[in-house]
Amino acid sequence: MAAFAACIILPLAAGWASLWLSADNDARNRTFNELKATARMTMASVEERLAQNLTHMKAWRSMPMMQEVLINDDGGELAQVLGDLNRAYPDFASLTVTSARGAVVATTDKALRKADLTEAAGIKEAISGRTTQSSFTKLAANTPDAVRFTVPLVASYDRQTVIGTLTGVIRINDLVGRTLRSQDLGRQKQIVILARQQDRQVLFTSQMSGAIAAAARTIDIGASRRPIAMSIAGEPGIAAIERSGTRTLGQDPGLVTIVFAPRSAITAPASSLSGTFLAVAGVAALGAMIFAWRWTTPLIKLGHAFDQTNAGSHHKASPAPSAFAPLSEAFERLKAVRNERDALAIEARDLSLAVALARKDAGQARERLQHLGDALTERMGDLTEVVELINHQNLAAAGQRHRQPQLQTLNHAMLDLLHVIHAAVEAAQDPATQERERTDASAPEVERRSA
Repeated sequence: MAAFAACIILPLAAGWASLWLSADNDARNRTFNELKATARMTMASVEERLAQNLTHMKAWRSMPMMQEVLINDDGGELAQVLGDLNRAYPDFASLTVTSARGAVVATTDKALRKADLTEAAGIKEAISGRTTQSSFTKLAANTPDAVRFTVPLVASYDRQTVIGTLTGVIRINDLVGRTLRSQDLGRQKQIVILARQQDRQVLFTSQMSGAIAAAARTIDIGASRRPIAMSIAGEPGIAAIERSGTRTLGQDPGLVTIVFAPRSAITAPASSLSGTFLAVAGVAALGAMIFAWRWTTPLIKLGHAFDQTNAGSHHKASPAPSAFAPLSEAFERLKAVRNERDALAIEARDLSLAVALARKDAGQARERLQHLGDALTERMGDLTEVVELINHQNLAAAGQRHRQPQLQTLNHAMLDLLHVIHAAVEAAQDPATQERERTDASAPEVERRSA
């Protein structure tokens, strides 16, 4: 079971480590791609919004009311139209119309009324017939930084004559706020930052925090093709950047979009996947261990039964289920062999007892024969003298008929004595004694068979 558990745990640990490393790397790459897509989408939205506002201005310059610049808007109709347009299009902070000499004719910015913008950037170019765009410039000392578009106003009587200019001022932070608030920028705890490229001054953030501005000023906007390490308020993470260009505008507005994702948001999918993997793998491993325990318990019991049967205990049946039929058959064969061995042991003990008794009787018979032989040996001299005396008397009385009966009686007595001796010897060697001797002689073979 320990080996089985190790075979489960080690692959699970290796799989979890591989899953965590690959998931963490994949999550980092996927998060960077998402951040890059968000930065690109954000910058494209801002640039498209700027381009749309420039398109509006080009359409407005063809309005007949714009010809009022020739009479210096004496009736105030041009100022009223500019006010209506400014209210209808809130992206514009102000709209200003100048004469061909750069003098302000009508404006929605009170600070620019009666001002002279001859030396303002873009006015001279527009008077010469070119549409201009400036990045983060000021129309006057007390006006905020903004992107400014200036388009020439052409006379209706001569399309080659510029009679003035139309200037629209767009505050980027207001425009970005209106553009991006309608988008889902808070998914996966992303932070979207729009800043100037030149000094990374923050113009818009999806989350208000002083730490964001400090972190944006330290980021390297030169590395746009790889994840950028960034930390906001001590929380590490990665960021993707997208810089503005001339894709939709004639001039780069000088903006950069920074999209940041904290480390916790990056590793959340990997942690969730890792937790799910560990939960499922843990349940599967526990189920496998329970199944293996229940499956191997009969084998363990069968092993104990084998040991007990081999030691002499008896079981009525095999404890293994039908799934282990070969082992059950082996157990039954072992039990049969054990029973046969026990029977042979009993027979061997009986034979050994018989052999021991036979040896004891044979020893006693040998002792009797030895005793008889010793007695006969002691009396052999007397018997020899008797036989010689009888022979001598037979020879001496050969011619004496009156002594024949006594000699016959003596001879009969001697024969009877010999018969008694012979009978004693045969009694000492009766068939039972001979059988015990044969049993004694065959005892080693019996012991070998019993063993």
